[in-house]
Amino acid sequence: MTTLRSLVVPGWTKIIPGLIFCMVFAWIVMNIDHTLGKYHIADVASAAIPSLEKELAEATASGDAAATASAKGKLAKQQKALDKVDGTVDDAWPVATLLYQKFQFKYVAMLLIGGILIRNTIGIPESFKPGVAVARPLIKPGIIILGVHYVWSDVVRVGGTGMLLAAVFIFGTAIAVMWLSRKYGVGDGLGGIMGAGTGVCGVSAIIATAPVVGAKPRDMAYAIGTILLFGTAMLFIMPYLGQWLGISQPQFGAWSALAILNTAQLIAAAEWYGEEARNTAVLINAARIMLIPLIVVFAVWFYGIKDEGKNIGFWATMRAKFPIFILGFFALIILNSAGIAFLGGPKAAGTPLWAMDAVYKWFFAIGFAGIGLSISIEDMKKAGGKAFVIGSGAATAKMILGLIVVLLLGLVAALAGCAPVEKAEISFRDQNIPITSIALFEPAKFSGHWDVVGRFGSKNCALEVVNATEGAINLAQKSCLGPKTHSAAQITGPGRFTPTEGANKGVEYWVLWVDQSYRTAVIGTVAGEFGMILNRGLDIPADRLAAARDVLGWNGYDLNRLNPRP
Repeated sequence: MTTLRSLVVPGWTKIIPGLIFCMVFAWIVMNIDHTLGKYHIADVASAAIPSLEKELAEATASGDAAATASAKGKLAKQQKALDKVDGTVDDAWPVATLLYQKFQFKYVAMLLIGGILIRNTIGIPESFKPGVAVARPLIKPGIIILGVHYVWSDVVRVGGTGMLLAAVFIFGTAIAVMWLSRKYGVGDGLGGIMGAGTGVCGVSAIIATAPVVGAKPRDMAYAIGTILLFGTAMLFIMPYLGQWLGISQPQFGAWSALAILNTAQLIAAAEWYGEEARNTAVLINAARIMLIPLIVVFAVWFYGIKDEGKNIGFWATMRAKFPIFILGFFALIILNSAGIAFLGGPKAAGTPLWAMDAVYKWFFAIGFAGIGLSISIEDMKKAGGKAFVIGSGAATAKMILGLIVVLLLGLVAALAGCAPVEKAEISFRDQNIPITSIALFEPAKFSGHWDVVGRFGSKNCALEVVNATEGAINLAQKSCLGPKTHSAAQITGPGRFTPTEGANKGVEYWVLWVDQSYRTAVIGTVAGEFGMILNRGLDIPADRLAAARDVLGWNGYDLNRLNPRP
């Protein structure tokens, strides 16, 4: 019994009221978000149905069975959205579309704005504050669970560019702030934690660096006040600025990961902007979080701090300051990359990874509730003096330079596995629509002869998949003009393989869909420069052809440009 008691944090009962309040607040807002989104989708559906009915009539009159089946499927999908709100084609919900789509007033914004209003108007009882403080870190389990959205090839993509950008911006900002603080007479304690906070990831970096540089409680209050004030401003400014500038979601995710200092505020801004933005931001944020120990070591060197029993050697610092939770994030990436059948994937309903993915938003929602309820205008006033000017100035410069770099580089739009580094000269798909490869892909079953029965931008009439293993496959692609080309390809993720030679070397193929018996498949690319409907023989049943066309449409391909085999 004594052992069990030792595992429980003393005074744990104090957190219950505030934590329950955050959970109830999050539950209410998530339901409002769901309802608002449902009516927005219904509004879009009511506007789309008349044109779809016309498309169905034309397809039926032409006798095109595949086009008719596709039009019926799209019409049924829109009608289902309308039925969910008991609406008719004559109904419209423009306010829902205005709030949900135009102003992006989703659960993130509602929780943050609502929390701030509650905290600074009616206030929250003192008994709630411990629980509210505990709610904020619940974002970290959500970040861990997001690992199921990635495969290892995504990490490899971000590895070079992401780590380089993170390192340059982190150490560049830290050096500038620490040097300017010393030049203008700011104490080493305050200058050190301000440099770490504006350089790496806000409050976590401040807490990690404070004991090493001898920061006082007042110094920490100033630094944290500056970080939170800047982060709060950027949280509300950057998403709208990004929309105004027309920044893509992956670019915004990269920009926010470089510019917003506090992890929780960064995730909130990126989630607000969109799923692809969040996915990109999480990967780059993981890279910068891992640099916390190095920034502490840098502070030790910069200020010439001696060990003197403080245990601040390089390896001791790395062990003490390394963010352990990030290992869970990478562990889930490894599991998702392994393609273990019983684990499934985030899109495979009923599987363990799907179940984990279903709950991450609740961790985020409770965490965002805690953030909003923690933002006190009075606390923001604690930021001040030269350190505030230096810190906020450096953070603003970092934000502007980050935007310039992201726009110039088109920053690795493939970081979240959802867009290419460079857009193809000719693309057959809308790259603003997410593309998804199948999670449960069995290379051995994919082996054999495939005929191309529909294509975008491909001159091939057949595809041979030979010697398929879990790690690599050999391809033989037969042109409609006669020549056959051979190439090797590596499996780069679930349902993804990349030729290592030949004309399409380095272009990652995504298996978008394959039927249960591996008789019909759909292949595409992120850039959309080509796509194919494959079948075991030229005679493809109408139902499987309609399903394949639907998959292409859902992944952003323009079906009007789909060519049948000549």
